[in-house]
Amino acid sequence: MGTLTYKNPDGTWGLKGVDWKAMTHLPPQVYGALCKLKDLEHPYVDDPQPEDNKRGVDTEWIKNRFCRGI
Repeated sequence: MGTLTYKNPDGTWGLKGVDWKAMTHLPPQVYGALCKLKDLEHPYVDDPQPEDNKRGVDTEWIKNRFCRGI
């Protein structure tokens, strides 16, 4: 399964298949959750990875739990 979010080289990001204007109307909690998902799928190169990723913890459950229809 591929990623659900995309991130451009200039730092802009979004949810695949969703217009960026539609994302501006999301409640703050939903936007924050999508931002966290983006950070999981596209970790910063300069920042160290979270400890979970170093230990090899599977994050596939996030996609299976919250993105069944995609």
